[in-house]
Amino acid sequence: MGAGGFIQMMVDSLKANNRPKKHIFNNGKKKIVTSEQLKKPLVKKTISEEDLLIIKKRIRFKAFLANRKRLIYRLSTLVLLLILFLVLSFRFYENNKNRQTEIANQTKHSTRKDFVKRQKLIIQGHQLINMGDYYAAKGKFYEAAEIDPNDYLLQLGIVTCDIRLCYSNNKYCTKAILGLQKLVEEYGDQPGIEQLIKEFNQLAAQKKQGPKK
Repeated sequence: MGAGGFIQMMVDSLKANNRPKKHIFNNGKKKIVTSEQLKKPLVKKTISEEDLLIIKKRIRFKAFLANRKRLIYRLSTLVLLLILFLVLSFRFYENNKNRQTEIANQTKHSTRKDFVKRQKLIIQGHQLINMGDYYAAKGKFYEAAEIDPNDYLLQLGIVTCDIRLCYSNNKYCTKAILGLQKLVEEYGDQPGIEQLIKEFNQLAAQKKQGPKK
């Protein structure tokens, strides 16, 4: 290489060194800022009152839209929760109503069934009285009393058994007298009471010593 070529290379190198250096590199979006541009003094721009008012209105409008969006979201959530609560309440009410209806039907059926069973036991008890089996009759009456003791024919059958056992086996005499008194007080106008009193007096007359306690 001659001297002229070497000198040309040095000139090119000096020109390259005199190029402006990049302090902020281009990232594909921002513009390149050179060192000369950074040395320039900042220019303070002024804005008119009218433009400032417009900017404030824009900021307030954007804030208003954001607040309204937030309020709509909260109201929508509240409405959905209220609808959900009403739906669940309605379902609970319907289920509870159906349950109460089912219980009422079961109770009604059970009450009817118990009534029929009690009447059947009372009839069987009076049949056993006519057969002279007073202990078995009392068993039927007590079984019926477990269902419902408030029945005239039931109490009449129990007192009848006690009276006849009193004068046949000398048992239940005190109970028979007290039961007859209570029967007269509660069911004095019912048929069969007068006949039972006559039977009691006749049996008492047969025993000179009276009913034993």
